[in-house]
Amino acid sequence: MNRFAKTTAVALMSAVTFAGASYPASAMQKGGRELTTMQSPRFDVVELSSIAKSDPVYSQYINLDPATSPKVQSLQASIMNDKALTRDLRAQAVEINNIVGAQHAADGSVTFYVR
Repeated sequence: MNRFAKTTAVALMSAVTFAGASYPASAMQKGGRELTTMQSPRFDVVELSSIAKSDPVYSQYINLDPATSPKVQSLQASIMNDKALTRDLRAQAVEINNIVGAQHAADGSVTFYVR
């Protein structure tokens, strides 16, 4: 193998190695995002009473009590830590204490479910 071919092969192997190592980290950052890491996301607010009782979302959130559910309390704390999000939700007359769930959409927006 000549010098040019060896150098090219080494460079390609290095690039593939580094690209492969960085991919899982970037995928994990995108997939495991928290509300606190989002910069004032676009959001929708849905009242549970407006959802059909046969809808899986309804059954997932209807029995969660904001006062006693650690999962709901953690979500509410994350929302309150994001001052811009809290301000935006309050501007739409959403009481943070009434939020019982949130789901991230593929486009980056968040749907908040309230009681």
